[in-house]
Amino acid sequence: MVETYESFGDFGVLTNVFSIDNDTNKSLEEKTFNTISINWDFVKRLETFLLTQNLASH
Repeated sequence: MVETYESFGDFGVLTNVFSIDNDTNKSLEEKTFNTISINWDFVKRLETFLLTQNLASH
């Protein structure tokens, strides 16, 4: 599980991402890195969305 809290202007966003990757050929480190990467991609897309909707400011 990866938990991230981000602040975008007047908004605070808490995400919890759980990996359900059952690939036994991947190490725990690889699964963790993939989960963190997917979470970060989501957070960056959310930031872009909020900024383009003028819902958050920097």
